Amino acid sequence: MAGLLISLKFLQIGLLKFFPQNRPNRVISKISFCLKQGTKLGWFVDPEDESVTIFQPNQLPELKEGQDILPVLDVLEDWQLSAADLFGWLSFS
Repeated sequence: MAGLLISLKFLQIGLLKFFPQNRPNRVISKISFCLKQGTKLGWFVDPEDESVTIFQPNQLPELKEGQDILPVLDVLEDWQLSAADLFGWLSFS
């Protein structure tokens, strides 16, 4: 499972890079750790199926793909980015 969890602590978002050899349970463990440390928003980006799983404290994960708009922090409330836009910007090799 390849992917990326965006989580920058100073912005209350997390950033961790995961590699294909990571097991899903380890990835979920890292995401949970970030949320417990105060992270407000995590995007787990899966380039294989071009989906983004959204993680927020006290909420179930939510899958976004295609033209679904990704949630952002309040400070970026006017910024709208779809999953498709994100994958248009990113290049995974």
